[in-house]
Amino acid sequence: MSLAVGQFLFQHRSVTPIPILVFGIICREEPYLIAILFLIVGELIRLSAVAIIGGISRTRDDSVGPLCTEGIFSISRNPLYVGNLLLWSGFLLLCGNLVIMMCSLIFLCLQYHAIIQWEESMLLNAHKERYIEYCQETSRYISLSSYRPVTSKGVVPILRTERGTLLAITAGVAMIGWLQCI
Repeated sequence: MSLAVGQFLFQHRSVTPIPILVFGIICREEPYLIAILFLIVGELIRLSAVAIIGGISRTRDDSVGPLCTEGIFSISRNPLYVGNLLLWSGFLLLCGNLVIMMCSLIFLCLQYHAIIQWEESMLLNAHKERYIEYCQETSRYISLSSYRPVTSKGVVPILRTERGTLLAITAGVAMIGWLQCI
């Protein structure tokens, strides 16, 4: 995929999965309890990342922040997207249609991969050799062998930054639960 596609998907990443959720709700079967675990783990990963990266995780422009290499960023260069994938997996499981789930996850994996390639080009441009070293030490997606601890910035700033995601999770679960009762 081109970097332009990655940039476009990056700027619209909050809304591109919404049609998938709507379609999944319409075509749902039975929900799975494992979905709640996916939602919790996905958001815990996101909270761990936001604790380090801060509010820049919410930007839609091409500004580049500091290179984060500790904590969850020592396990994955892209923990926000790993967390997002788990969150969407949880929502899609709640919808209950495995065909839609698989098609949606393929789409999301392709979308996040394109965004990651675009972001990596930006980080390489900004951080040069330091980013190359980081890439050699840390997996793009997940590896437990390279963990480096970090001190937390406190819970309140993290929750303030993640309030949109937490509200979306709550609204999504409530909507799916309500539709299950209809």
